[in-house]
Amino acid sequence: MAYYNRALAYRLLSRESEAESDLTKAMDMATDRSHVAFARTQSRKAVGDTDGALEDLDLAIGIDPKLKEALFHRSFLKKMLGDKLGALKDADLAIAAGKKNHEVWNHRANLHLLFGDYNKAIEDYTGHILSRQLRDSAL
Repeated sequence: MAYYNRALAYRLLSRESEAESDLTKAMDMATDRSHVAFARTQSRKAVGDTDGALEDLDLAIGIDPKLKEALFHRSFLKKMLGDKLGALKDADLAIAAGKKNHEVWNHRANLHLLFGDYNKAIEDYTGHILSRQLRDSAL
């Protein structure tokens, strides 16, 4: 836990290589490795290691297939890497896992726009608007 927490402090100081090192040590000792792998993803993305970030996202999702944040981030990373079909699949999984917040709806709608599926994009933008209205009314 100390390695994990120190890594978070390093990340706040933008000391990503030190954060990644501590998160790697935490991975060896952690009982909840999916969250540690997900945290290391952020450090790897920050230093431009997209392959390592994708490996960590795959690891986190392999341990916990319903880790919504990892599914969403893997979808976004796949989109950045040009894997639009993989990105759409992960966005679908994130929504199915319960990540029904407005960011995921908006992200999936953007993916539908990239594919030229405008009716599905409209449906997802509508879902985005409705989830945002629900969130705002709960505040």
